Amino acid sequence: MLIGALKVERAGGEYFASNELMVSDQTNLCLADANGSLEHLADEAFSVSDAPEKLLFLLENISKAGNNLALSYPLDMELWRDGELVLKQDNLTKEYLTKHRGIFAGKESGEYTLKLRDAHNFVAVKTIDIYPDVAVKTDVVL
Repeated sequence: MLIGALKVERAGGEYFASNELMVSDQTNLCLADANGSLEHLADEAFSVSDAPEKLLFLLENISKAGNNLALSYPLDMELWRDGELVLKQDNLTKEYLTKHRGIFAGKESGEYTLKLRDAHNFVAVKTIDIYPDVAVKTDVVL
């Protein structure tokens, strides 16, 4: 199982690979099974909230031969921020992921690590950085 990440900045299919995101008090982390149109998944992720940008985690399962395989549901998910568990959800089904794209509002800056375990106990890990929108502390040295 692999986890990719796309930053979605506006409706209409504008997305690109990224491991960075700005903080938001609205849902800005989304999760989806990668089987499907990227444009459609990006539009769905964008519509989750009014956050100006979202990060869409795309889950896919690829065989050694390079073939796309179905994900092995259910999935267990953990989201960590700087070593602290901030979200844990077990038994995520395909139906759940289809109905609930938004998973978390990254309100605090830091390093976030998404860990997913499938029904065969394979674990995938993806680390991203969430940055503050503006500097809250400056130190001017002349």
